[in-house]
Amino acid sequence: MMPRRLTETEQEIPLFLISHIVQKNVRIYGDEVQGITIRTTRRHFYNVSTRTRPIRRGRQGRPGGCAE
Repeated sequence: MMPRRLTETEQEIPLFLISHIVQKNVRIYGDEVQGITIRTTRRHFYNVSTRTRPIRRGRQGRPGGCAE
């Protein structure tokens, strides 16, 4: 299993700033973004969570799974 970055969560974001937060996270993570979740907290404030794909790493050990 490939390691995954922790989900980045920004809390208590006002409604009018959500688009800026989403745009910033897409610029930072690019193609690695797997999903963005926006949840309401209170009144017009929201939590924005950005989930990314697993980190791709090269194979370790010898091809075929044999370790010598």
